[in-house]
Amino acid sequence: MATLIAGSLLQAGCSDRSPAPAAAAVDAPASATFDTSIDTRQLMSWVVDPSSKVVFGAVASIVTEKGEEEIQPRTDDEWNNARNHAAVLIEAGNSLMLAGRARNPKIQDQQDWNAKARAMSAAARVAIEATDVKDAEALFAASGDIYQTCTDCHAKYIFTPEPSAAQ
Repeated sequence: MATLIAGSLLQAGCSDRSPAPAAAAVDAPASATFDTSIDTRQLMSWVVDPSSKVVFGAVASIVTEKGEEEIQPRTDDEWNNARNHAAVLIEAGNSLMLAGRARNPKIQDQQDWNAKARAMSAAARVAIEATDVKDAEALFAASGDIYQTCTDCHAKYIFTPEPSAAQ
């Protein structure tokens, strides 16, 4: 039996088969291209906005004529939903930094754009940490920080057209 095992190991070691290649994503070259066929506006509308609304709405106080209602995740599924959408925001921040997503370099500072994208991801990371310990107050604070990162970016990078002279 020992001879059979040793022979099998020797045969495997001397085989001319090369080992399976490592995952390409781990060592992707800097020149790798990414599919950025949806533009920044679409990324915002289809990914960032829906996910941020879930995180923003996860914790709230609503005051009506009937009194005050405290909204917060109560079940594991509700906490996981908030966490999952915060994770989408982290990845959206990464996606915003890909070539082809950032605005024209002539009208933006690439380092500032990337810093703003990283700030959104960092705030979303704090939201995930709050969901991990089921801390509604921390999730509320983190959602405020996410909102602020969005506001800071929009203040600089969303442009409104100047009114025409005819108006």
